[in-house]
Amino acid sequence: MLTCATFRNVDALKSTSALFLQTCYALGTIKSIGVYLPVLERDLGLTSTGIGICLGLFNAFAYGPGPVGAYFYQRLRGGFRRCLVMTGAVLATSGLVLASFVNNGVGLALCLSLAGLGSNILSISLIITMNNQSGDDFGIFYGIGNSGYAFGMALVPPLADYLMGIYGWRGSLLVIGGIMGHLIPLTLMVGLDIEGVSNIELDNSHPNERTTDEPFDTIAEETSPCTSGIQTAPLHHLNKAQAETKDVDNTASLEEFSSETSEDTSLIQGSSTGKWDKDVSNKYNVHAGKGRYSQTICSDLYAFGCRIVQDSIYNQDRLMILLMFLSAVYAIINGGWYSFLIPRAVALIDKPSKALCIAYSGAVATFVGRCSSGILVGSKLCDGKYLFLFFTLLNIASLLVDIFVPKIPVMIVTSFITSLMIAERNVLLLVICKDRAHQSHFPVILASYQIAFGVGTFLGSSFAGYVADVAGTANASFMFIAATDFLVFCLMLLSVILDRLQERNIDG
Repeated sequence: MLTCATFRNVDALKSTSALFLQTCYALGTIKSIGVYLPVLERDLGLTSTGIGICLGLFNAFAYGPGPVGAYFYQRLRGGFRRCLVMTGAVLATSGLVLASFVNNGVGLALCLSLAGLGSNILSISLIITMNNQSGDDFGIFYGIGNSGYAFGMALVPPLADYLMGIYGWRGSLLVIGGIMGHLIPLTLMVGLDIEGVSNIELDNSHPNERTTDEPFDTIAEETSPCTSGIQTAPLHHLNKAQAETKDVDNTASLEEFSSETSEDTSLIQGSSTGKWDKDVSNKYNVHAGKGRYSQTICSDLYAFGCRIVQDSIYNQDRLMILLMFLSAVYAIINGGWYSFLIPRAVALIDKPSKALCIAYSGAVATFVGRCSSGILVGSKLCDGKYLFLFFTLLNIASLLVDIFVPKIPVMIVTSFITSLMIAERNVLLLVICKDRAHQSHFPVILASYQIAFGVGTFLGSSFAGYVADVAGTANASFMFIAATDFLVFCLMLLSVILDRLQERNIDG
């Protein structure tokens, strides 16, 4: 149940505020480029496909390098970690500023890629920090932080249109880049020392102690909160290991005695050998040592790789692979719809002000969806997968009505419903993946989710623009999105069925 005590977590609130502005920046960048579309086609010679590729590159870099950012964030400490996060804030701001000086589509694509990379570093760092700070309330804080997408959709397009009328598209983009520069001081306020929180949790937890009410074959796993994807042995193996401790202690003394005896014997034998035998043995070790050393490195690397694969969450839970593929397919819908909502409305409606009304409707729905999804997940009223299936069906129906009844009042309602369903499922999907694994696996899951989302959004933006160019109508891109959403429904239904079968096998 959501209480006021949830919002007494000051550290989580700071991370939420920074994530709010970062999400506002991410979607605001996409929407501002959509407003500039007619001018960019004239000044830079871009087509709908070119704009789609540029926005797709922004989305790809905003999600794709997630594992690299997560790796460096987990390894760096103190000031180095702060430098990494601030580099992301500077890149995100400078990408928009530099985009206002480009003269061709290639330059625009490079600048947007740079801005997307900075956005990715910020997003990864803030979400991992928030996860360690918020605990069980992660869904609530994550939903509120992601509600910045709503303000990016509602405030940035009219601001970009207003400033473009005064300063042109270059001056407008420069001003918006300056406004988004507030990411830098806001990110400085975030506490990035997540190890302190993790150590407190580790000290308060006693995984080796079991109460009398717990069954003997408990399979809870003991993990280190500061490592990602590396697990220790289950608890029911620890009892066996503790039982064998005495035997190990007894044999240890015998091994020490035998090693000391062998060392004494080798010293005696070494003193009796000649210098010629030592030279021969040294030459042999020089030639054979290189081969043994290289074999040892290869075997160690192979063993390390096998250990990573065995300890990976994707080896322990194969269904997680399907969920990541589903995330990539779902991201196609996300990238395509957000990228071409305003261009499609401008193409179908003569007055830009009416087209912005559709963006306002979607923005309100995004804010409601992002905030309410965390509360729905936290309340545990219904399984997240069933909610996801229901929202997918409702979104498909809304898209079909929007396609076949392209009237302004209808489009305002359908845009609200579609935006609400996309926002709800954005939070639901990550929480569904997070709840299937231990806390220590979250950086790995988040990094994989970012890759899947980066690939999907790039494909969604590019394919939606290509389909619109080939068909010659903006409605074709929305037909493509509706068909993709039906595939998402089938994949989630398959995951529910497989999950049920696994539960029956375990119970049987």
